Amino acid sequence: MRRPVLIVGAVLWTLAFAVGAWMFASMQAARAEAQAQRFKLQQQVEAGPREELVPPDDWQPPRVEGFTLIDQTGEEVTAETLAGQPYVAGFIFTRCQSHCPDLLGKMVELRQALGDYEGRFLTVTVDPEHDTPEVMADFADIYSEDADQWKFLTGEPEELLQLVRFGHRVLPPGEPTIEDDLGPAAAHSLRLMHVGADGRLIGSYFYADPTDITRLRRVLRGKAETAEENLVRPPLSLWVKPNGDRPDDPENEAGETPGDTTEAGASTSDAGGPDGELQAATRDSADVEARTTGDGNTRAAVTGAAIDPASVDASPRELDEAVDDSRTRLAKLPEWARPLPTINASLNALATVLLIGGYLSIRGNNAHRHRAFMLATVGVSAAFLASYLTYHVVLTSTTGLRGRPFEGTGVIRPVYFTLLISHIVLAVVVLVPILLALKYAYQRRWQAHKRLVRWVFPVWLYVSVTGVVIYGMLYHWPTA
Repeated sequence: MRRPVLIVGAVLWTLAFAVGAWMFASMQAARAEAQAQRFKLQQQVEAGPREELVPPDDWQPPRVEGFTLIDQTGEEVTAETLAGQPYVAGFIFTRCQSHCPDLLGKMVELRQALGDYEGRFLTVTVDPEHDTPEVMADFADIYSEDADQWKFLTGEPEELLQLVRFGHRVLPPGEPTIEDDLGPAAAHSLRLMHVGADGRLIGSYFYADPTDITRLRRVLRGKAETAEENLVRPPLSLWVKPNGDRPDDPENEAGETPGDTTEAGASTSDAGGPDGELQAATRDSADVEARTTGDGNTRAAVTGAAIDPASVDASPRELDEAVDDSRTRLAKLPEWARPLPTINASLNALATVLLIGGYLSIRGNNAHRHRAFMLATVGVSAAFLASYLTYHVVLTSTTGLRGRPFEGTGVIRPVYFTLLISHIVLAVVVLVPILLALKYAYQRRWQAHKRLVRWVFPVWLYVSVTGVVIYGMLYHWPTA
């Protein structure tokens, strides 16, 4: 290739690699920041009222019971089969690419540090539709060497709720629902539950807090009691005043209610008392978690490639509203149209392979093979264009959306839009030169053909590769 072509190719690919490196580094930083914010928020939620209300003296943590799940070997696991041994349980889903691998890593470290610990470890999925026993078995092969001492559990959603609902330090009021408390779209707990040999909850520990993990290790070794900060608390609706009176008792002095003050000094009367406060804070916590878990089939599954420069700096609340609105609208999309984004990405990937094959063929002076590769590339690209236009016409006509809003927050948004805008602009720009290069080849004007394709090839290759990368960011890679 001549020097100008080398310069163009070098600039484009340097940009692609730089964007990739920046994306990876920024996602790591954003994930750490989001994790710290999530922990701070969770601590605020779980702290509850300290001065105005206290847990009742006679309250005992409930027993975890009434469930029947399946482990990675296909055997049933119930509260009865676990009785007699304490265990530590954590919650994950296998498609998660953010917190779940970190949580499992902490469990591996803890298990190794305990040595001959006689209790069990449980890893419970919140995505039973995808995480079958076979999938959990594959996951168990990575993290566990003993299927009896470390069980990876799945099962029916109603059964899983019996365990999932206890995965918090402050227990939720009332009975949970599957829509609210189960599934990777919901905010599953990032805490490790410590359950005693009698099945009663003992403590709850945040996996990313080194102090919590150290406390848990000492408790499991029998060298310390459960710290006050890790005790499981009752729902806030059960808390009482220090003198034992119920806060909603009409005989309380001056008619005081728990809605008068909170730890932060804000009114909770509009939220319906402590329960309302907990539920509102839990919803905020769920929003943070749902934005930072990063699995490929949850909130990212309803995002997409609408170019809206103003949305690059959108607030988290605006992003949530856009995602929720898109979720409602996308339900109207016909079933046959939903696989089209995956088909489009596959066609882009195939075009990339064919382009490279065509380049290697002409470098090897095999003009016949080069022609076959390039004609195939043109055919695949034409199929992509037809599929792409079909999808967006159907999307707009049935949902009113120009595209799907990208959900990622922080520095990942300008990274994504830089890739997206450069991809679309270059895809439009390169179309006419591709047709002109075909014309020159058909007319056997080889010199003109060679001069043109030296510029066309690196741009076409860049467009094909970034098309796959953009699809991955929208549908399968974590967003930070």
